[in-house]
Amino acid sequence: MNRRNRVIGRALSYVVGLVTVFSLAACSMNGYRNQVSKEYYLLDIEKGKLCLEHRSECYSLSLIGPSHRELIIADAFNLPKKAYRWDGQKLIQLLIEPPSAEYSVQVLNEKLYRLPPHYAVHSVWDVLALEYYELYEKGDDHFEMLPTPRRY
Repeated sequence: MNRRNRVIGRALSYVVGLVTVFSLAACSMNGYRNQVSKEYYLLDIEKGKLCLEHRSECYSLSLIGPSHRELIIADAFNLPKKAYRWDGQKLIQLLIEPPSAEYSVQVLNEKLYRLPPHYAVHSVWDVLALEYYELYEKGDDHFEMLPTPRRY
């Protein structure tokens, strides 16, 4: 009987430990999501780049050209379902003048715009990140880590 209690006690300690670890991990991820939701984007229309403010991470808007994921962006902006073919310039216009004024854009100067952490802008970032990954970073390993999505 005494041995049985020790085994149950160990099992309970193990379960409590696992619950604690998972709780801490969830809190950590929640903190990351809150951080992502507060990060603004900078749109440089002269260079045709979308960047994270206060970071060196940028993606060229021309990456939309070879993409077949325009529908992800169209859905995020609540555009009608149809085939879209954007180039960098059309994507700039979409970001600067979002349909239905879903968010407001801050003009920093005639070439630089500050975009809010909005779902639609996150979606553009995600598509560009995935295109960059597939064109320049993806190797032959089919189990490589994909870029972390910023959409939520």
